[in-house]
Amino acid sequence: MTIHQAFWEITSVCNGMCKHCMYSSGYRDKRELDLDSKLEVMEKMYEMGITRLVILGGEPTILPYFYKILSTSVQLFPEVVIQTNGYVMEEEYFNFPSKWVVSLESSKQEENDWIRGEGAYERTVKNLYKFSVVKGKEITIRTTLTQKTDVEAMCKLALKLKTNLLFMRFMPMGRGSIIKELVPTEEKMVETYLTLLKFKRDFDSIRRKVEILDPQFAFLVRWNAKYVKYFEADRTACPAARHRILIDHRGNYYPCNFLLKRLGNFLKDDIEKINEKCKKFYEEWNDFGFKHSRRDCPFRRICSGGCKAMMFLTKKACFNCPIPKLISEHKSNLLKTTDLTQEIIGGG
Repeated sequence: MTIHQAFWEITSVCNGMCKHCMYSSGYRDKRELDLDSKLEVMEKMYEMGITRLVILGGEPTILPYFYKILSTSVQLFPEVVIQTNGYVMEEEYFNFPSKWVVSLESSKQEENDWIRGEGAYERTVKNLYKFSVVKGKEITIRTTLTQKTDVEAMCKLALKLKTNLLFMRFMPMGRGSIIKELVPTEEKMVETYLTLLKFKRDFDSIRRKVEILDPQFAFLVRWNAKYVKYFEADRTACPAARHRILIDHRGNYYPCNFLLKRLGNFLKDDIEKINEKCKKFYEEWNDFGFKHSRRDCPFRRICSGGCKAMMFLTKKACFNCPIPKLISEHKSNLLKTTDLTQEIIGGG
């Protein structure tokens, strides 16, 4: 077990007030670390062996020292990703070898702005067009998948803007805890998987990707013996506290950017203690997931009940997982549109 990926919620300050924000960002927290302490966090992440750093907020780009953070991070880490609302995207930022993930919740202005605030759609799409279409930069649109998301319309918009498209399930946390009706159902997940598989070839044709951040979806489009062996070793594809941690603006750390169970403080705990706490958490929740996962699912030995964050929220494994229904009702479609072997889902 090696933690090599860190999500860093660098600030609680945000120029938005999204209805679904799991961190309840917006206002400055007096306990937020100063710049010197944040540089200390980066140095410790480097010593820990982090190779992929995802910088998020709040909104990182509005920090007065964001340029300093960005320029320092690309010197320390092989891969740096900036997660932003896309309101502030300067030309000079693209001089650095970093990746950009921009949040957009709908292809329709009124639906997007209901979640992200008035004017959000116009500002974000304007910058996406400028940097992706006009300047040819590779950018990923990040869309929170809710029960109301028009997945097909988002795919068409991303193709038009020539971006990657990444869906992430809505988590009823933070401000999002009061709109739990937006959690996607099993039927919505089935619809989403089938739609993404339908559009995969279109994205491939422009050298872009469309996916949902579910290990099960990755199995459908990238199934091979090496992939299976990698995840079978730990009986899970979930990286929480195994390969990934979240560090917040106060220096506290958690198993995952979706799993806000505080494990300790990153600057106070030494690296050995951080690894010990993460290992203990991982073993506890992976065991829970495997014991309560669906025994009739062919992916059980690899995904171990699915997302640990959703398990933590619901105390249920396999929460609204679409795989069993996809296999029982859409097997022929899966075999035609993916590289999944016939053996794993009993085709033939």
